[in-house]
Amino acid sequence: MLYFDNASTTKPTKEVIEFVYQQMQDIFANPSSTYKLGVKSYLLLEEARTKLAALYNIKPRGVIFCSSGTESDNLAIKGVMQKYTSGNIVVSPLEHAAIQETTAFLQKQGFEIRVLSVSPTTGQVDLADLRSKLDKNTRIVSVLHVHNETGICQDLKAIHDVIQEADTHALFHSDGVQACGKIKINLEELGVDLYSISSHKVHSLRGAGALLMRQKFDLVPLIHGGNQEYGLRSGTENLLAITAMIKSLSLLVEKQQEDTKTVQDFRDAFLEELTKVLPTTKALLFENQIPHVLSLNIPPVRGEVLLHHLETEGIYISTGSACHAKCSDLSTGLTALHLTTEEIRGNIRLSFSADTLPPITEVPHIASLFKKQYDIITS
Repeated sequence: MLYFDNASTTKPTKEVIEFVYQQMQDIFANPSSTYKLGVKSYLLLEEARTKLAALYNIKPRGVIFCSSGTESDNLAIKGVMQKYTSGNIVVSPLEHAAIQETTAFLQKQGFEIRVLSVSPTTGQVDLADLRSKLDKNTRIVSVLHVHNETGICQDLKAIHDVIQEADTHALFHSDGVQACGKIKINLEELGVDLYSISSHKVHSLRGAGALLMRQKFDLVPLIHGGNQEYGLRSGTENLLAITAMIKSLSLLVEKQQEDTKTVQDFRDAFLEELTKVLPTTKALLFENQIPHVLSLNIPPVRGEVLLHHLETEGIYISTGSACHAKCSDLSTGLTALHLTTEEIRGNIRLSFSADTLPPITEVPHIASLFKKQYDIITS
């Protein structure tokens, strides 16, 4: 099996599986319980909070554990906006459905949504356009860190600087789900107020995520109940998934530079070989792009058709965000990059992880399998 859909979800590593097995046996009590075993769970939870905070250069109190990146996005946007009765939200058109659907919901509540322009040559948001869309009624700006369909990385520091220069008290949120574990992130240096991450994108379990806050903000909670997570996210914490997420993320950060080179070398070799055997191949390549995501067109084949044909060879890819794949609408992110309808329909996404890559010596064989299925489709 060749798994090239790591932007959708990742396979838990052996180290994480072993860690989880041990945790399931030893640490299972409710962190809110006051007896000895519960206190042990609570201390592990707080240790995880402290470690995660250190990774992102924030204070432990700025870590709010939740169930997913989607919940984190919702808590950030709704948590800010529900303090107000009016105002506007500035977002990029590249956002994940978790942001797009949240802002669409808030628009129905009467809030104004202002969508930024994106440069088709860099894939980054237009800073001049951002400046023009900010005013005293802007409550929050949300721009994702790494685009899940192309790997384009936004200049968060430059965005922060524009927000700071404007006559507004808007907070700055970024969905960092695709950046987490792949690039170094210092929220204090970037100037990001609210940052969302997810556990299953970093070779850990599903069921955990976090909203990272550069300082403590007065957010309106989505879930009320037992007052966990400083009252911002009630519900018994998923200690197993949380601790596994921190374990895996810590391991990824340690080998980040080495993994990035491994992925870069594989991507470049694969693209070179694929272009040799299928000269019509077109890759979406940008200067400010992580190598973990490769977005391709191989005209005249449609992406979804190629996806299912490659599946018969044991090769798993996607046609974009997994949360968007079952929707018939065109990707707003690819549309914002000025791709044509035909190009968007033909788009496929390969997303790599050093932990699941085959040896680079297998690249010619993999490319030949792509050509084999291409020939079958077009014959």
